[in-house]
Amino acid sequence: MHEPWPRGGGNSNLAVFFQVLACMDILSQPINAIQHHGRLEQPERQPHKGADHQSQRELGKEKPSSQTRQRGLPGVFPNARFRLCHRLPTLGAHRCLLALHTRTSWHCLQVRVGSQRKNVVGAPPGVYVVPVKLLLVDGSYYVYRSFFAIRELSNSRGEPTNAIYGFVKALRKMLRDVQPDRAAVLWDDGLPQRRTQLQPEYKQQRSEMPELMRPQIAHIRQIVPLMGVTSLRLPDTEADDLIAAYTCAAEPQGMEVVLATNDKDLFQLVNERVRVYSTNKADFASPKDGFALLGADYVREKWGVEPGQIGDVLCLVGDASDNIPGVSGLGPKRAAALIQEFGSIDSLLARVDSIGNEGIREKVAGAREQILSNQEMVRLDTHLALPAPLEELAICPRYDELLTALEPWEFQSLTAEIRAEAARLAQPRQGELF
Repeated sequence: MHEPWPRGGGNSNLAVFFQVLACMDILSQPINAIQHHGRLEQPERQPHKGADHQSQRELGKEKPSSQTRQRGLPGVFPNARFRLCHRLPTLGAHRCLLALHTRTSWHCLQVRVGSQRKNVVGAPPGVYVVPVKLLLVDGSYYVYRSFFAIRELSNSRGEPTNAIYGFVKALRKMLRDVQPDRAAVLWDDGLPQRRTQLQPEYKQQRSEMPELMRPQIAHIRQIVPLMGVTSLRLPDTEADDLIAAYTCAAEPQGMEVVLATNDKDLFQLVNERVRVYSTNKADFASPKDGFALLGADYVREKWGVEPGQIGDVLCLVGDASDNIPGVSGLGPKRAAALIQEFGSIDSLLARVDSIGNEGIREKVAGAREQILSNQEMVRLDTHLALPAPLEELAICPRYDELLTALEPWEFQSLTAEIRAEAARLAQPRQGELF
């Protein structure tokens, strides 16, 4: 067993902390600020009152104050700044979530102690650095899935509770499976005008939301923040665009991103740091697995193209679930073969005459305008203004409020499970950082 970090005082912990950071290539530039999210070892060592979500937005910009302590370590970043922030009870012992700000950008990481993974060179035994993990959940998809998976569940007053129960259970399972450091549930809130103007029939074929589901969504949106997960939406914006925007904002910071969704459009974001969460048994590597994280290999096997080319395939085949028409007579396999051959939809349209099959050539040439329209329809809005910065997506459950909010729905076993979890996390654990 590895020795825990020093516990004698803040200076010794901080010294080790900076020694670890000094081993990272990311620190080739001077540090402007270090934001620390971790459990506080002693009750009397409370966070500074100003170190809340709002003040974090200006971290790295403001002048040093009573809320930003200056600690000089001879030879190890003597002018570095750091901040102690709010408690995060979901972060286990020997684990510290950090956000570093250099002159150019934010960089997020974790420092953990006691793992068998590869250590950081020059750091104490058992200390290593891993990327921060961000979980992004497609809220609307999981509400629908929960509603139809669990039928005829209600409380003693006859109020429907199936979607609420299923959603809470699903989100709790995700948090256990993925073990994220930050998380958000993203919601649809209308349709983007650019899509409805381009194709007025966009999603018009979808049936109305079931009446028994409608009131449950409002309660779910109230419960999610109490579970410690940020709940976000933007007017006239679909969840997949918001998920894409957060994914693209997280990647430059070195985060790992897990997408909990069934939206095929979002698979085009998959890469070595972005994967899709699945509880479909067909996706499990082993029958004993409870979930899978789908990567680029899954996309290649299922679609026959690279993740970044899924949008090009959709331009050709359309998307029946969104009422986006495709090229008549052109199926997914043929579309994937064309994208493999030509590389992209733009290259395909520029070289239509090079398509070997005369029938396919005529179909693609005749559907040129539809394909260009589809290209804009399936394009994800990755540059949306984020409704909350990534730094504010830390997971911080409010157990007392959560239990109160769940009480009217009479989930006896679920509330007992949450109550036991809250009691367990409230107990001080030896070796906690800082």
